[in-house]
Amino acid sequence: MDMAQYSTGYQGVARNPNKFCHGFGIFQYDIQFFKDDPAFFLQKKWCDFGACIAKLIAELRAAMASRSLCWSNKTALSDTEKVYVAIAYNCGHADPRSGFKQGFHSDGRYYGENIFEYMRLVQQIVVAPTLKVVAIPKETAAPLPPPTPVEVTEDVYQVDPRNRECLCLESPGSINAIQPPM
Repeated sequence: MDMAQYSTGYQGVARNPNKFCHGFGIFQYDIQFFKDDPAFFLQKKWCDFGACIAKLIAELRAAMASRSLCWSNKTALSDTEKVYVAIAYNCGHADPRSGFKQGFHSDGRYYGENIFEYMRLVQQIVVAPTLKVVAIPKETAAPLPPPTPVEVTEDVYQVDPRNRECLCLESPGSINAIQPPM
């Protein structure tokens, strides 16, 4: 409710008493799975990137093994098969005979269509080659210049990494890891 005044995406949810924000962690694991995996929620594993990756991999493997795909024995997937796994992840099933118009539908597009487009965009990214790091003996190393001062033009906030709480914008009161401006 508090977020709705700052982000228009929350306004529809705030007006509907039967809806709520329910995704946890970077991959938005739904609270509907609390009964199956309460530890993920109660132990705040959704704040742990490694735990979120492990949960995502388990969910994707389950989607591959779903009755609609039966791909649990595959060791590699084509781009098209990856889209169908994403669709099954999104809505619990996927039918490869139905094309990419499957999954959540919004703004005239389906989840499968969006995933396919995002995959194509990602494949266009050119990654620069990795530079080889060579150790330079201290006596030949050039000294580093002093750091350039940075002019602060807005409030600066600092997150205290020692605080084990998670910075969560969906839950009022849990932003206590942020310290006031310095």
